[in-house]
Amino acid sequence: MEERLYEISGFYVQHTSEKGYSIEFLGRGQKITRLNFDKADGIELLTDNSVEVKTTFLNLHDPDHRIWNVRFAFPLHLRVRFTGKILIEVR
Repeated sequence: MEERLYEISGFYVQHTSEKGYSIEFLGRGQKITRLNFDKADGIELLTDNSVEVKTTFLNLHDPDHRIWNVRFAFPLHLRVRFTGKILIEVR
């Protein structure tokens, strides 16, 4: 599975079950793209170049509702792949 997303200003990850994740990507005009994954071993953010992150928030306190919120300094093009784990690649 592969999804290409353009002009993304941030994303929000929620851990929904033991190996389930829901990711919302915020695009141009406040357009939201939601992707759901089951049986994922984790999430990685990959980039070949430097990426400027405006803000990030990570909550690991509650094991049932872990969240990760990232806002970029400027919109980016992303490719999301699932290979046993979720790979979010900056293009």
